[in-house]
Amino acid sequence: MELASIKRIFSGEKPAKPLAPKALAQKPLAHKAALTSRDFMSDRPQNADREIKFLSFEREILNRAEAMVGSGIPAVLSVLRRLGLDGFSRLMWSLPLEGYPQLSQCLPKMTDLAVQAKWTGQSGLPLMVQSISFLRAVADDYNRLTGRSLAGATMLDFGCGYGRFLRLMTYYSDPDKVHGCDPMEASLDQCLSCDIPNAIEMSDYVPETLPYPDKTFDFAFAFSVFTHTSGQAMHAALKALRPVVKQDGLLAITIRPEEYWSINPTYAKRAETMIAAHQTKGLAFAPHALNTSTEIPAYGDTSVSLEKLAEIAEDWDIVGTNISSEDFYQIIVLLKPKSTN
Repeated sequence: MELASIKRIFSGEKPAKPLAPKALAQKPLAHKAALTSRDFMSDRPQNADREIKFLSFEREILNRAEAMVGSGIPAVLSVLRRLGLDGFSRLMWSLPLEGYPQLSQCLPKMTDLAVQAKWTGQSGLPLMVQSISFLRAVADDYNRLTGRSLAGATMLDFGCGYGRFLRLMTYYSDPDKVHGCDPMEASLDQCLSCDIPNAIEMSDYVPETLPYPDKTFDFAFAFSVFTHTSGQAMHAALKALRPVVKQDGLLAITIRPEEYWSINPTYAKRAETMIAAHQTKGLAFAPHALNTSTEIPAYGDTSVSLEKLAEIAEDWDIVGTNISSEDFYQIIVLLKPKSTN
């Protein structure tokens, strides 16, 4: 199912007002039939209660997976992947799920809405749709730039937070191949409290190294991490990521464009100053009051140009960009390790 369809089905969007019978009568017969069909589809129930629901054929897949729980998580996931990325994500977003006690027991429950909003600024279905859009984009980018599928790849979610992508990335790889790290103990506590089976590690706000052997990961990604780091912290993190990504691997990060300062009401009085800093220095950073226990300001709001990022990411080559229409002000940047020759 396409993202636009999911968004409409679960958004509670009001259907288009149907044409009056008199107006329909004035149209040619063929056009009238087309309009009638279209209006019927527009008038059908659009899940106004905003609950995640599953169609009957999806329920059949869930029933099979429920019966497979005794065979272990990999066997269960192999069945659930038949739902497709969107259906799989809806399941992960809705756990624990009434009627499926075994699945609810063996798979991680979803983080509370209040925690989702606190960590990401969004929650529930809008956040799910945004997350699916990012996954679909980077899966396509990974295939295009490496010639390989993301299925079965070893992955690192750098700045995993409460684990939304740890959950969703198991659509592509089993949990033992999808790792996460984060500098906030509260984030890791959230992962543990929801019984996320993925391996998670504590990292530093300004890391010199990461707790993984060299060349561990085919794919590493950092969603909305470098949108919050100072230039020095950004440089340190990219430096630390380089050894743990395989030479033929890929890194995907998101960054903010200069337009971000104009659309964030927090910076309404400072937007021109921040945009000027971006345009003259290539990077604009507004530190937050979060205690990162570091000697340098490490966390805040950040925009950075691609030219400045290329300078900071000295161990990487920028090989592509992408933008999701679901999150227009986060630019996805794709990086490959520079050749060691």
